[in-house]
Amino acid sequence: MYAAVGGNLGINLMAADTVAPTSVSRSAWMGEDFSRTFAGAGVHNRIVAGVNAFETSGTFDVSFTCTTPTLNILEPRQSNRAWVGEPASPLAFLARFKVTSSDGSPVRGLPASSFSADAEGDAITFIPGSFQEVGEEYWVIMQPPVKPAGTTLIDLEICLDSTICDTETDALLYVNPGNTDFALVFDASGSMSTEDVIGEGTRLVNAKKAGTVLADLLRVGDRILVTDFSAIDSPAGCGLPGGDGNCPLDIQTRLGRTDVTGAGTISAAKAAVNLITARAWTPITAALLDAKNKLLAAPFGLNPKHIILLSDGEENVNPLYSTARTELIESGVIIDTIAFSGEAPGALMAQIAADTGGTFRFVATSGGALARLSAEQADEARAQGMPEEMVTRLAVAALPGPLALDDVYDYLETKGQDASRLFHINYTDVPYSTWRTTSQFVDKSITTLRFVVASKQGDFGGSCSDKRDVEILPPGGDPRQGWIPISPRSTMTPTDWDVRNSPYDDVVFIPNPAEGVWQIRTRYYVVICRTDANDVETAEEVAGGPYDVMMNGSAESEIRLQGRFLEPIVANQGVAGDTVPIVATLLGRGGAIPGANVAALIEKPTGSSFVILRDDGLHTDGGAGDGIYGGLYGATSVGGSYNVRLVAFLPEPTSGENITREWLGGFWIDGPERNDIDKDGMPDDWERRCKLALDRNDSREDPDRDGLTNFQELQLGTIPCDADTDNGGERDGSEVRGQRDPLFPRDDKTLTLTHVGFRALNARILVHWTRPLSYTDMLLYVSTTPGELGQSQSIGRTGNFTLTNLINDQTYYLTLAGVTETAESNYSEAVAVTPKADPDAPSGTMLINNGEQATNEAEVVLNISATDTPLPGVAQSSSAHAVDALSLEFNDVSGDVEMRISNDPTMEGAPWEPLALEKAWTLPNAEPGPQQVYIQFRDAAGNESFIVPDSILLEASAPIQLFLPIMRK
Repeated sequence: MYAAVGGNLGINLMAADTVAPTSVSRSAWMGEDFSRTFAGAGVHNRIVAGVNAFETSGTFDVSFTCTTPTLNILEPRQSNRAWVGEPASPLAFLARFKVTSSDGSPVRGLPASSFSADAEGDAITFIPGSFQEVGEEYWVIMQPPVKPAGTTLIDLEICLDSTICDTETDALLYVNPGNTDFALVFDASGSMSTEDVIGEGTRLVNAKKAGTVLADLLRVGDRILVTDFSAIDSPAGCGLPGGDGNCPLDIQTRLGRTDVTGAGTISAAKAAVNLITARAWTPITAALLDAKNKLLAAPFGLNPKHIILLSDGEENVNPLYSTARTELIESGVIIDTIAFSGEAPGALMAQIAADTGGTFRFVATSGGALARLSAEQADEARAQGMPEEMVTRLAVAALPGPLALDDVYDYLETKGQDASRLFHINYTDVPYSTWRTTSQFVDKSITTLRFVVASKQGDFGGSCSDKRDVEILPPGGDPRQGWIPISPRSTMTPTDWDVRNSPYDDVVFIPNPAEGVWQIRTRYYVVICRTDANDVETAEEVAGGPYDVMMNGSAESEIRLQGRFLEPIVANQGVAGDTVPIVATLLGRGGAIPGANVAALIEKPTGSSFVILRDDGLHTDGGAGDGIYGGLYGATSVGGSYNVRLVAFLPEPTSGENITREWLGGFWIDGPERNDIDKDGMPDDWERRCKLALDRNDSREDPDRDGLTNFQELQLGTIPCDADTDNGGERDGSEVRGQRDPLFPRDDKTLTLTHVGFRALNARILVHWTRPLSYTDMLLYVSTTPGELGQSQSIGRTGNFTLTNLINDQTYYLTLAGVTETAESNYSEAVAVTPKADPDAPSGTMLINNGEQATNEAEVVLNISATDTPLPGVAQSSSAHAVDALSLEFNDVSGDVEMRISNDPTMEGAPWEPLALEKAWTLPNAEPGPQQVYIQFRDAAGNESFIVPDSILLEASAPIQLFLPIMRK
């Protein structure tokens, strides 16, 4: 069932088995559209849909169809395995799958009992209560079966009714998280020598710095491969689009696939990264195939395999991705992509990541291009209930370009190890010799804690140079004397802490960290050297700066935050105007965890905004309280890369602290410039949804009269043909002016208008409504032109108002809205009302055979009574008692009542005829049983009454007895 945009309907779909023993299955929904699937032949033999409109009338389509469905596993897959841990004690994982009909449309509404899952012969258990419909997908938390020691890769099968199945080969990995095979693949094209911000270094310089950060994060048991890619410009101009794309490849292996055994391997990886040089063309796909083959070469290992691809330019050398896509997907290698600069092929990089189960991120090459939350947005977040600590996390200063790349590499390595990001914060323009401190609660699920500090300024370890101090304070430590040095290390540094120091970053791994609040702080200072008159060199700390620094924390933990983008985002891509469902799950060992505060920070080319993700069953999040959190982001008005950062805060009841987790992702939006016939800045597909004009610039118009122009609606993600997008009761423009969220109904400051009615009288119209106490006034809009709002007038807040001095037989279009001192309600639906000298319908009754209960004759007499004079108590409309009083006072009585009679309740074809007190009539069915007859009345003014029925029971006639004479002789 599909409703018009912005519709708010009550929908009931039911299937029944009418054969004994009978049964009924029912599903109900309130909203725009709804689907439900019922088993067919052999289970149900009847199906019915019932629809109610709330607040205003609604238009909708209902369709029934039969289908043989197809099931398709979306996650986990061979290219995006679920890492389920030890075979003897596996971890729960999230499975996503779709069921579609033969035409590709989703089959929705199937219950959990219809599905089963298998791990190579062993049944998989569904965590109770975790099965949900999320968008057009099915989500369920699965508990994998215990397997024998030594089990590694296992196939996953999910079946519908045991017969319709899909299998993903090697989708489950029974290995403890912690080690990964990484391939760092760097763009070495000529554009990497560009310096976007003077003094910050070229793109290549910053890519090398970030690459060394990832090298410092490697663990014993990982494998590392470092390559860069270019192509020789021979013949000159050989690259696409000007050339044929057949340039000779120039792919350099800077470090062959190497087992990480300790500090020596890490140093070798850093050295390899520093060998990269910028050269000519950009053969992205050739580089991916090369890295994939090297990762999969013998001897093969069971570590998950990740390629981290960084590129700043369009693919311009053969082979192109389309020719190798299937090979890369089927390899099982995950490709994480970094679109480095606005010149990078964002759509392609988003596609590659989506195809292979990777993460897509955009990194600006100019410092601070993507702003964080403004002060106004932070206030709005607080008003919507976001905890202060979360607001602080999302409202940090903007990242400089180089540190943004450090952050992404750190996150991709964290994700590749199946670890969890705990926090990310950065400080900019900090004066030298000034400490910056971050606190982080470490919960008891964490087995290894890792801190990363990275800066734009280097610390090269000399006695007279810039210096970076990093120190850590464990829980319970003395804040004056208990800080443990990390950079530089000292005898206070515990020997089991794995510390790695580099000029631009410091990393520490802390095993088995104590539960509690940990603190990390850093500062920069300058030590200069002087030589006095006696040639004695002395060192002195002096003022300098400012400095920029990033602090990140991650951990090996059973609690993991995962994010997803649902349709209309497909393969990490959408079009301008799309409303994007952002969905998150907070997973623990036993399944999804409810009760968290979750928010999304979205960075787009023109700024940032936030969405609070809610677990209330109303935001594409499955059911309420199921540990799936959802929200809608609609401000996709411009093309380009959109970065998404999810932050989750879960209250820890014992300590009173928050368990925190973060997730990073991104998607690409195809801008309106490619899909905008009338060049008004609004995509054609978006305009079509509300039947906006495609032949002229209507960006400044406001067809739904909510106080926002069409272009503003596009920017905000609201619906331009629905004045109250979230159906909360307050107009969209009113919410925006009040710094409220027009996509979140619970912050609306006015109630939805209910039971609004308009009654035609003689040169008057009665307006009545249920009186919400929150309104300070009601506004009545009156127009004589369809589609126009007309002028408003104040009508008070009593619940009744009579509009006078009107012209009879003139149609008026009336709309009602409530206002308070700070907000405006949504409009009631415009209603056409025509006052008349006699607007009242006649009333009457009909009895079959003077009210007899039964008859054995099909031929009956109808006894009829009717009048055009309004009678007290006769149903005419809502508030009939007031209508009758006003009718008697103001309205004329036209008389000359007519009637029409039918055995059909639609009255189709029944002729009007003069009123008669009696009329002979033939019942509709000659067979015995209940019989129904219908009558309707009309006066000289053309007013028609309700259709009035009466019924009688037709009984079988008494049997005819024959008497034959008997003659005897």
